[in-house]
Amino acid sequence: DCVNNYRVELGEYDYCRMRFVRDRLYTPAEFDAMYKFAFARNPYDRVLSAWRFLYRKRWYHPLRYSFERFLRALPGIWASKSDRHVATHTAPIWTDVSDESGHLLL
Repeated sequence: DCVNNYRVELGEYDYCRMRFVRDRLYTPAEFDAMYKFAFARNPYDRVLSAWRFLYRKRWYHPLRYSFERFLRALPGIWASKSDRHVATHTAPIWTDVSDESGHLLL
């Protein structure tokens, strides 16, 4: 759970969770022998769901953050990690499941 939790900062491994697992939790032989998979939601459904969830929880006031404004704000939130909860739950999944060269780790 620590790997899939916005409360735990992974430093250079933020948004690179499979690399963290590969490099820090298992030996290369153990990692290679594991069956690894991920579920990926449609990115449009995922971001709309996140926006709706945040409004329900009143983390963002709907009068200040329209869906369009929310979308425009996301790259800045990802870069600054100013809101780790939002950043972790909306960032693109590709860097989480690929290595430094862009090869899939699953």
